[in-house]
Amino acid sequence: SGQMKTMDAVQKAKHFEELFILSSGPIPPNPSEMILSDKFNEMHSDLKKEFDYIIFDTPPVGLVADTFELIKKVDYSFYVVRQGYTDKQLLSFVNDRYENRS
Repeated sequence: SGQMKTMDAVQKAKHFEELFILSSGPIPPNPSEMILSDKFNEMHSDLKKEFDYIIFDTPPVGLVADTFELIKKVDYSFYVVRQGYTDKQLLSFVNDRYENRS
């Protein structure tokens, strides 16, 4: 909501000394709008200054547009797939979207 500084919201994980978590909180009415906001860009910039790696856990690619907005802001993406469950055509779709991310 823009009321707290980014690093004040970051929490240290209990069982992993080098893991920190920033939870998303309640789902806003329009998540894509939030991802495109200056506040999100500021938060992302603050996190990049403090941490070597930042992992965004997103909904499955293709279900919501939010994931594609984040692809434009990250250095690397990795996808978790499940053998015998994940549709292989989805991976082609994901690769195409990644290669054409601008």
